[in-house]
Amino acid sequence: MSWADVAVCVESTFAVDVDWARDGMILTPSTVLTGRPAVVAEEPDPPQLIYPARGVGALWSTSCADHTSATADLLGTTRAAILANLVAARTTQDLARQLDLAPATVSFHLGILHRGGLVRRWRSGSRVWYEATDLAAQLLG
Repeated sequence: MSWADVAVCVESTFAVDVDWARDGMILTPSTVLTGRPAVVAEEPDPPQLIYPARGVGALWSTSCADHTSATADLLGTTRAAILANLVAARTTQDLARQLDLAPATVSFHLGILHRGGLVRRWRSGSRVWYEATDLAAQLLG
């Protein structure tokens, strides 16, 4: 990715035409992405530029890992991983890519977490977004 005159140039293996003036662009920092920035351009949503967040520091420290282990013992490793990645709102597809799981697997576990009151969901356009509830935050501590 580079800046050229008044344009953002993104090297990609596929062609995407984006009308930046009409659609704009959402800048999304990621605590998981460590490599090059990624562009997500899926109609009808505006394109997103996802980039590695700076200042992550001790976000993934061992004290958190110990607590996550206890949560995994209670909920199972897949559900604990999904909850840990729902600090910010995400879609099933986002979580599936992030956790390297099938979207159907993520959807199944999200349904159980929703029925248990640990995640809330809402629809925006054609996407369903999920976010951890206060109860989940207390569980993750």
